[in-house]
Amino acid sequence: MLLTLCTYFNMADGMEFDVASVLSAAEKDAKEKFKSTEVVRDIDPDLDIGNLLTTDLQPIDIRELRKNKEDFLRNLARENTQLLLNAIWKLPTERSEGLVLAKLPEPRTVIPREKPIPKPKSPSKWEEFAKRKGITKKKRERMILDKNTQVSRKE
Repeated sequence: MLLTLCTYFNMADGMEFDVASVLSAAEKDAKEKFKSTEVVRDIDPDLDIGNLLTTDLQPIDIRELRKNKEDFLRNLARENTQLLLNAIWKLPTERSEGLVLAKLPEPRTVIPREKPIPKPKSPSKWEEFAKRKGITKKKRERMILDKNTQVSRKE
């Protein structure tokens, strides 16, 4: 009798529902919503924490990818990001202005520039002429109006 009272709840309109099934469904929903911070992989990805870079060497399951591309890629990105964040939390930290800062190591991966290093600009014709003649750029001195004498003078 006690078991029946605990597991079943009678509604006012005569409907019955199983409390245990409702609680297990809510627990399952919470587990799906908040996934574990532990990620298990066959092949560990290469983590370059200095660049905040994860290189995943795990082979992709093509059938799973074709079945549901969005969910597969979202789950893969979540797992790799979780691995990177787990590695960051293992680093030494310091506090500054109420914030917790992790000390990142030196980057291991050399990231190339998007564009080549700019070449030095060649001097203009005026700059070449000024250099030959010894002309230097002078900053003009400011003139101030002296309120007592009503005369402009150099500062």
